[in-house]
Amino acid sequence: MANSQELYQSLATLDGWKRICKSFLFIFGGPTKSFQKWNACNPKGVYQNYRLARFEHDGTKYAIYAFSTQRQLSEAEVAGLSQAASHVPLGTVRYESLSYTGLEPWRGGAGSSDPDFNSIAQIGSMEHGVFVYPLADDLGCSLVVHGMSGGEHCIFPVPNKRLQG
Repeated sequence: MANSQELYQSLATLDGWKRICKSFLFIFGGPTKSFQKWNACNPKGVYQNYRLARFEHDGTKYAIYAFSTQRQLSEAEVAGLSQAASHVPLGTVRYESLSYTGLEPWRGGAGSSDPDFNSIAQIGSMEHGVFVYPLADDLGCSLVVHGMSGGEHCIFPVPNKRLQG
């Protein structure tokens, strides 16, 4: 499995994005759009992603994840975030969850005009670089790509199966 530094280096090329984006999105330009957005991002990075809680409804898997753009989260921090995430109602998780197909706006903070759409994001601490977000169709994502583009936080949780060789 690629580590964060290897993934970061691979994203300097379109082929790196083609490797991690869903193959059916090639016809819609998903990897190309993500590559272009990534090149415009400043700052940008690849960070460890922590799964805080898992949920399931009618065969669909959901999860709440966290990452930090400033440092590795300690075990105690992850435990505290996990505790908070475990109390989020399934309905809220389903309502706020998204499936990321490439580098897309993070839906917390200014990423949504609906203040009711950001309750899970509020578990984190943007001023300390800690982002919390729900994810639909959870496949396990140990790394997340993050960048600032046009004043907006953009993320792509990379499924572990796309980090293989």
